[in-house]
Amino acid sequence: MNAQTHSRSDLLKERQKPHDEAKEKAGCKGLFFRYRGNNYFHEGKLEFKKTFTKLKRKSCPGCNLCQSMEDDLGEDLELVIFPDNLTNEGIYELKVVNMTTDCETGYVDNWDIEFFPAED
Repeated sequence: MNAQTHSRSDLLKERQKPHDEAKEKAGCKGLFFRYRGNNYFHEGKLEFKKTFTKLKRKSCPGCNLCQSMEDDLGEDLELVIFPDNLTNEGIYELKVVNMTTDCETGYVDNWDIEFFPAED
């Protein structure tokens, strides 16, 4: 195998490496989303649609915590707490809340994620 050829296992190991230390030292920017709410009448029903679009430039490029929160969004929306008073076109930050740890091991075993209005 020459220097430019990589095996599949080498590529998988590369993907699993921690992010660049400079990015970690600079700190996580967090995950930011723009909320849009639509109400419309369709086939005899009044429907409400909530859309949260990730703001890529404002958000973290992908530290471990942010990646974990994004994975939770895709897997289980029951973990997500939405505020009652959402502002249309408002910007919201996703944060980890209600974090608990196992008393024997000290590892985090449960958490929720919540949308908070972003501070300017």
